[in-house]
Amino acid sequence: MILNITINENPVPLEIPEFLIEKAADFFEKVDKDLDSGWQMSREWVSNPTLIQRCQIAMDKILSAIETNNQQLAMLMAAYIVSKIPDVKEVIIGTTGDISENQIITVNGSLTSSDENASNLPPTDDKIIETASEQISKVYKMGRAYYFASLNPSTEQWEESPAIKDEEKANKMRDQKISERVEELRNNS
Repeated sequence: MILNITINENPVPLEIPEFLIEKAADFFEKVDKDLDSGWQMSREWVSNPTLIQRCQIAMDKILSAIETNNQQLAMLMAAYIVSKIPDVKEVIIGTTGDISENQIITVNGSLTSSDENASNLPPTDDKIIETASEQISKVYKMGRAYYFASLNPSTEQWEESPAIKDEEKANKMRDQKISERVEELRNNS
């Protein structure tokens, strides 16, 4: 996939390998954890950045990465944006130092932080993902095996996964369960 990046009206197409979004899920989780603590967005401290603000921060990191020829970081931040807003077509990165001026262009139009609740943003996509993640526990170790639990919405009971011998496999199975739950929640909304 190619994410079109515009900086000072100059196009900078960035190719993101298809596998990268899936492979970098742990990296994206670390980015989100960092952002959960808040972020300085130009002159304003934002204690809990929204989905759009997180992507604007990622765009600022892309700009810095391009300026320092750090292609890997630029690609990872672009993949982060695509993972958060799958229908993104282009990002327009401002160079005035005001992160909130960064824009996201989707198939439905332009998004900025003031559009967070606008109708052109998928209605509750980030909320659906957040809900799904809350309904599937983190992987934990008990004895020699790894487990995770998922909340059964119909019974409102937590159900434990089967024993999994490998932590990496357990995390992949958890990610798959979250994806399935996201689809269920989308279909029910």
